Amino acid sequence: MAENEMKCPECGGKMERSRECGVPVCTGCGHHLGLARCYCGWAADGGDGRDQLIEMGECLDDDY
Repeated sequence: MAENEMKCPECGGKMERSRECGVPVCTGCGHHLGLARCYCGWAADGGDGRDQLIEMGECLDDDY
């Protein structure tokens, strides 16, 4: 791993900025750096991040 590459705080894997989400995402475990849930559907608790965001009152486009 290059010196300037970020390591995942969950598994130590490589973090790469996701074009889909716009945040660093681990290529190994899928952890999204700095997020608890994401509009792409990922959630730290293993649930559906998109549904969780909607339940919290976020307005998300259906075409994502």
